[in-house]
Amino acid sequence: HTHTHTHTAGPAIADRIIVYEVASHEPTDMQYKVKEKIVKHVECSLLVVCSQNLVLCLEKRLQSLSFSGEKIREWVMESQIRYIKVVGGPPGREGLLVGLKNGQSYQAGCCG
Repeated sequence: HTHTHTHTAGPAIADRIIVYEVASHEPTDMQYKVKEKIVKHVECSLLVVCSQNLVLCLEKRLQSLSFSGEKIREWVMESQIRYIKVVGGPPGREGLLVGLKNGQSYQAGCCG
């Protein structure tokens, strides 16, 4: 799955993640340029892009990674994660809404 935040997108590829940003400030111009390349094998079922980091999900585990690929924070939930959404906030401090398979939901900070 690929999710976007404002003007960035982050498709996961087998051995790397490429983060793109809008190349122009024109609202109708949908051309993108490479913002960051993270050469690192990651396993994830969900991925969201925040302004300054990525959040990857695999089963019960969430990991926040910097655009250089360093792990910033990790959360382990009590049930499998089914949904992640960036819910706004200042750049670098965005909020995450996390929905679990058991019906519970949590709110966390993208970077901590």
